[in-house]
Amino acid sequence: MIQDVEKTIPSEDIEIAWLAVIIDGEGSIGIYKNKKRPKGLGQLNLTIVNTDFDILNKVEDILKRYDIFYCRYVHVNKNPVGFKSYKECQAITIRRRDDIEKILQILNLFLVGKKKTKSEEVLAILKANPRKLKPIYFCKFCKKVFSG
Repeated sequence: MIQDVEKTIPSEDIEIAWLAVIIDGEGSIGIYKNKKRPKGLGQLNLTIVNTDFDILNKVEDILKRYDIFYCRYVHVNKNPVGFKSYKECQAITIRRRDDIEKILQILNLFLVGKKKTKSEEVLAILKANPRKLKPIYFCKFCKKVFSG
């Protein structure tokens, strides 16, 4: 006997776990120091590189659902000794501080091994270095906004 099976929408936890697996296998989490500003926090970076565009499309869908700003581009391997890809490689990169913090807090439950350690390290650094916002002043008379 054949029964019709309805297509079900995966729960959020399953999709987040799937994204954590993709980042664990195909991604990198890092803080890269700027030589010109050694005292600064550095550039936060979460990148996923892959040749399977269906995987990257699904990653994009998940990031959009959580309002995470990302950049997708063609990845060019600049290492002359490294792996030479015969298929076009694309990357999704997240660099905004707030977005990195949001996605790592969501993924942290499902990450394992080195990626979980790096994620916790990045979150600890973000907590130790709170965002410094300049005060914004508004002139009631001329209706202009000034930052401190």
